[in-house]
Amino acid sequence: MDEDHDPRFALASERTLLAYQRTAIALVVAAVGFAHFLDNGVLLLVLCLVLVAAGAVAAVGGHLRYRGVNKAIDSGERIPTSLVPLILTGTLAGAVALSVVMVVTKAG
Repeated sequence: MDEDHDPRFALASERTLLAYQRTAIALVVAAVGFAHFLDNGVLLLVLCLVLVAAGAVAAVGGHLRYRGVNKAIDSGERIPTSLVPLILTGTLAGAVALSVVMVVTKAG
């Protein structure tokens, strides 16, 4: 097996891309579900927009990461780092904070 072009690395990169895409779909579906089943309000709108934005970051960021990793594998360079996980973590932390505010204001 040619160590410079091991297909396992390309397949692992593709599985990672698919995980990003599944995450993107789940985030957008969550936003649509919240918008459909919960009461209207500014907090709900902001929460749904944050979830859709996170889905877009996951979809686009995952694709860019996939391209960067495959380019690095093909050229024998180091695999580049990515800010996508950090951005998603921050965005989802914001969604959690908004959810807490919604629950507290609903209960109060």
